[in-house]
Amino acid sequence: MAMLRMDTMLVGRGGVTVVRPAGWMTADGATELEEHLKRLIDEGQKRIVVDLSSAHFVGSTGLGVLIYYRKLLEDRGGCFLLACPTSSIRRILFTTRLGKALENCDTVAEAVQLATEKCSSGRHQAPVTTA
Repeated sequence: MAMLRMDTMLVGRGGVTVVRPAGWMTADGATELEEHLKRLIDEGQKRIVVDLSSAHFVGSTGLGVLIYYRKLLEDRGGCFLLACPTSSIRRILFTTRLGKALENCDTVAEAVQLATEKCSSGRHQAPVTTA
């Protein structure tokens, strides 16, 4: 099976890292994505956007990786968003009811802006509640 290609870029002064997996995110590809995300987080990245525009498919292992790293980053005060999910990936997110757990945006620019706003100091800001 073809390997999952990974492109990474740092965007803007807010320090948002955009990861673009290209190909099929099956078990093998998900392992590559996991290793890539782990390395970024170990290097101190707090804001990560995963651009899914070049991903053809996300299997259950890939979904598990995305959920795990979203939770890990948020627990550490960071922010993890998806951007540009294809129609087939949107369908998978809807069918598995993970669309809300894995916050996603229509464009990379929108996701980068949201990540910057949510984590303006590098820390995830909890919602304000009023009594």
